[in-house]
Amino acid sequence: MAGIGIPTARAADMMFSSPYVDETLSFVVPDHWRVDFSSAEWVRAALDLRVVVPDLANLEQLVRWEFPMSRSSLCRSTAWRTSLPDAVSASTDSVYPAERGPYVTLLRRAFAVAALHPLTIRFPLAYPW
Repeated sequence: MAGIGIPTARAADMMFSSPYVDETLSFVVPDHWRVDFSSAEWVRAALDLRVVVPDLANLEQLVRWEFPMSRSSLCRSTAWRTSLPDAVSASTDSVYPAERGPYVTLLRRAFAVAALHPLTIRFPLAYPW
């Protein structure tokens, strides 16, 4: 059994265990863009980005809040567990938990995980009761 994300709305309706892990927001990008996407300020200033966001609880909301991307677009990937590597190949960049992103880079060797600095965005996972 795997834990699930705990957005505020879900926490109001369900009881959860204490979070057992915090996942960290990162980007999976072409390897030559890894340094650029490691800077939170660069991502905030970038225009016309197309970002794939896995359909994980609260993740799209976190990305929109932290990176308004006024002229950029977010594309939700509902089949992220099986097809995100294809979505990554078809787009420029993807938001992904840093703890899960390395598998994409194993399947698509031209891509790398870019962890944001100095910003760290964490989202907790817990078991429902």
